[in-house]
Amino acid sequence: MSRSRSPGSFSGSDRHILPVTVTTDADNSSVGPTDYYLLMNTGSSGTTTRTVTLPENAPVGTTYIVKDIGGAAGSANISIARSGSDTIDGQTTQTINSNYGAVTLVSDGVNWFIV
Repeated sequence: MSRSRSPGSFSGSDRHILPVTVTTDADNSSVGPTDYYLLMNTGSSGTTTRTVTLPENAPVGTTYIVKDIGGAAGSANISIARSGSDTIDGQTTQTINSNYGAVTLVSDGVNWFIV
């Protein structure tokens, strides 16, 4: 999988730069502890489905934003899957199925919630 990250940092102007992970090929993605923005390239042909797997029992307040940057999630859905017994708004998976769609997820330490 081709991924790129930019590290978080603070500057003199108190800006916080959050890490960005860009997925540019057909591999599925497990979310890492330093990820925040997950930019999923579904491809312009709309034939490559992606799966993002969230970590189990993430610390309270852990937040991930998953975004379709390829503009083809309407036909090449992005599936967001749990790990272990965690749920996502009470479900085992959530799906981004609209072009350029996005989902923001926050953990309470046990489960994930879409905000």
